[in-house]
Amino acid sequence: LDFQVEVEPGSILDFSDLTDAPAGKYGPVTIRGDHFEFAGKPGVPQRFYGANICFGVNYQAKEELRKTVLQLRKMGYNTIRIHHYDRDLVAGNGADGLRFDPEKLDRLDYLFHQARENGMYVAIDLYTLRPARRGELKTAGGRELRLQEYKMFAAFDDEVFDNWKEFARRWMTHKNPYTGMTWGEDPALFCLNLVNEESLLFVLKPNRIPPTVEVRYRKLFDEWKKKNNC
Repeated sequence: LDFQVEVEPGSILDFSDLTDAPAGKYGPVTIRGDHFEFAGKPGVPQRFYGANICFGVNYQAKEELRKTVLQLRKMGYNTIRIHHYDRDLVAGNGADGLRFDPEKLDRLDYLFHQARENGMYVAIDLYTLRPARRGELKTAGGRELRLQEYKMFAAFDDEVFDNWKEFARRWMTHKNPYTGMTWGEDPALFCLNLVNEESLLFVLKPNRIPPTVEVRYRKLFDEWKKKNNC
């Protein structure tokens, strides 16, 4: 059975005409009341409908990235969320988790460019899976800091928070050679999630955190209660 998942261009299932390319042509996305608008089209509500692009899909060969974006456009999407990308973006042999792998960075730049040219706006997280390398942060006693631990420490520890800010700064001020703009100034980037699944109700579940971290949280909470007469 030769099963083709691609939508035939111009067929009844091709919804490419729902996008208005390139993304960002009407300026940045703004919020008015309870809906989105483009700065250049005031008074016209906008809706964003898209899908997550995760892990290795973000770093396919450029021709495959182009095909992926085109297929999503034909499916009627007008946005993509570049998700779970940061673990693979940082250089594997780097001394810290702040240095980008040049090849991976180039492919991610190209993915953004293809989305933009096809009228698809981009959402991204500033932290999902990026590890802090062994010895990078004193907070964790020099050991590697990953996932839920990183998220928890970033909520109250200045060193981890500064590490998060430095990654965000380097990422958002990086100039995309395919668009000629930094990621942060590109109006096609319409949504930033600061930390993926950062809710303390999510990360402070049993068996997710070391006892030492819980002790620090409870100490800070007790100090807050005393300060606020609670």
